[in-house]
Amino acid sequence: MSDKIQVCINCGAEINASDTKCPYCGYINEEGAEKAYMDRLNDIRNDLDSVDEEAAAEYGKGYGRVLN
Repeated sequence: MSDKIQVCINCGAEINASDTKCPYCGYINEEGAEKAYMDRLNDIRNDLDSVDEEAAAEYGKGYGRVLN
């Protein structure tokens, strides 16, 4: 699958829409930067969900019980 092509608003070069910065002038490509940010944020959310599941499994084994 090829990336959508767009024009850098700073230098006018054709760049991939998924690029976070223009490879020619370094100007921030907001669309690509936002997508990369959201992808990383979703990865963190998935990692946290995995930690929650592992913690619940360990708690169920009795490791997290408080003495009465």
